[in-house]
Amino acid sequence: MHFASAFAAVKTWIGPSGGNWNAAANWAPAGIPVAGDDIIFNTSVNVVIDAASPVSLNSIHFINNADVVFQTSATTNFRLFSTAALN
Repeated sequence: MHFASAFAAVKTWIGPSGGNWNAAANWAPAGIPVAGDDIIFNTSVNVVIDAASPVSLNSIHFINNADVVFQTSATTNFRLFSTAALN
């Protein structure tokens, strides 16, 4: 039996304010964040989330004083697995 390895990615939000979390083009590199990924917001935006809850990630980093508002029509939980701090 052969198992493919999966590697976590660093995904940066490049979408517009009001953009959808589930639009692959709103992330660089392109693709919706998945469990184990580290995500970065480096600009202030509103992000529409219609993803299934919980959203599992390794970490979320807000840099450059980014003010991010997550908009959702239902309760959405984020599950973060990182124990490291961003300096």
